[in-house]
Amino acid sequence: MRDEFTNATKEELANRVGFRCSNPACRQPTRGPQSDSSGIVNIGVAAHITAASPDGPRYEPTLTAEQRRSAENGIWLCQTDGKLVDSDSVRYTLESLRAWKVAAEQVAARELEQRLHRNPEVATVLQRMERLMPALLAEMRQDLIGSPLRREVVLLKRVWGYWAKVMSSSITTKIIMISMTSCTS
Repeated sequence: MRDEFTNATKEELANRVGFRCSNPACRQPTRGPQSDSSGIVNIGVAAHITAASPDGPRYEPTLTAEQRRSAENGIWLCQTDGKLVDSDSVRYTLESLRAWKVAAEQVAARELEQRLHRNPEVATVLQRMERLMPALLAEMRQDLIGSPLRREVVLLKRVWGYWAKVMSSSITTKIIMISMTSCTS
């Protein structure tokens, strides 16, 4: 038996992210007008962070049915990303989905407050950085697993950078610099 979300829970999940996919690399609008003037098109799905049934991805047996059906266990995604996260639970972990959810709600709150719309150039840069950060953080995580490194992330006026300083002199230091102007393209 699956512990499905109620319609109210689905609506809550969609509303909390402004009806956009919670994948930071996507942010696809999931609701819009139909061709006729009376309907809407919805291409969003309420996905379970931990599975709704024992045979599903990321199933957590310690959760109650009520916890599995709750909004805390849900994330709003476009249909493509909903399928992706359920098809590859190794890549799309509990931690990554929870991080997506938090980030998407924060972006929706900033958009609601119109912080991103006051300065369109900064908004574009911030949106691009939000999309790039999960990949950069994953790369940093892999670096840490591979060798003991010291990291610094520096935010300057026009450039942000990531320096990996190696404790052993036998390994080359890795430096990534991304110009803020290149983020806008």
